[in-house]
Amino acid sequence: MSIFLIRHAESEANINGKTLSHASIALSENGHKQAQELCLKLPKIDHVIVSQYFRTHQTAAPLLEKYNLTFEVDEHLHEFNYLSERKCANTNMDDRKAWVNAYWEKMDYQHKDADDAESFEDLYFRVQAFHEKLKVLTETYAKRIWLCLVMDSFYSF
Repeated sequence: MSIFLIRHAESEANINGKTLSHASIALSENGHKQAQELCLKLPKIDHVIVSQYFRTHQTAAPLLEKYNLTFEVDEHLHEFNYLSERKCANTNMDDRKAWVNAYWEKMDYQHKDADDAESFEDLYFRVQAFHEKLKVLTETYAKRIWLCLVMDSFYSF
């Protein structure tokens, strides 16, 4: 079994656009082009797993169309949301820079920015859970399937 771990294509947030929520960030115009190019470069894909985030669905769309597939959403597969989504609404990377620095300066793996944010410990357990899922998939599908995972980075600004 071959597994491709693919980060979403360029998003509006990646080009410093203001965003409303982690899940609703869309691909930029360039990101849509990148998703099309990715589709041309990968071998045949049999199964696609994405996060609940819109930008991962958009990145996977050309593959899904090409191979007439649907996707599976995995709750463990998304970026590290260490900042409060409520606080970050309608902000860009420049607006959040001081909050990002303050979070990492704490160096506290159990710290949560707010009740709608994750601690680093939460991320660790989520990554472990996804790793266990990959082990099961490897045993289930052996060498007869290509598996493509479109995800967000686990660490982002």
